[in-house]
Amino acid sequence: MVRKRKRKNSNPTKNVRHKPYKSPGKDQADLKMADANITGRPSWVGEIFSKLAIIDKKLSKINEIDAKLSTVIQQVHIMETDIINLKKTSGNMANTTGTLRKTSEEIKGQICELEKAQQAMEDSITDLQSRSMRENLLFFGLAEYKGERKENCVSLIDDFCETQLGLSSIGENIERAHRIGKFDEGRNTP
Repeated sequence: MVRKRKRKNSNPTKNVRHKPYKSPGKDQADLKMADANITGRPSWVGEIFSKLAIIDKKLSKINEIDAKLSTVIQQVHIMETDIINLKKTSGNMANTTGTLRKTSEEIKGQICELEKAQQAMEDSITDLQSRSMRENLLFFGLAEYKGERKENCVSLIDDFCETQLGLSSIGENIERAHRIGKFDEGRNTP
């Protein structure tokens, strides 16, 4: 038969060893004893108060950190709101840009149409001028009248056609007659 060993301590709490409290030093222990004698409280109470003071300082630092963190969180929320507003604004700007592009394309189309219409009108005017000039005659080499009165170009052409060309009564068919360009004594204008 195998024998079982008996445990010395059957109670588990008895096996746990507690470290005894070590005093910080003889001088401090004397001070604590003196404090205990003066105030009438044990020295360990003073240690608890000093530890509570340290905890209090740390808690006040935590409170400061918490206040700063709250400020940072508020600033982050403000930034998020600003970013949302910027996104909306950029969306509106994109819509406006699209509208401007569309309007620009429409205006370009209208300009092209107007340029075509202008070219057609210019061609039409040139054609009309060419047609009206078919019935015009230019006479070169006729001496200019140098008197005080205005020159009668219709009678001058009528006389020229009768004397030089042998055509009579041309003046009745002439609607208008005038010199081209301004008067110059050294030359005869048509």
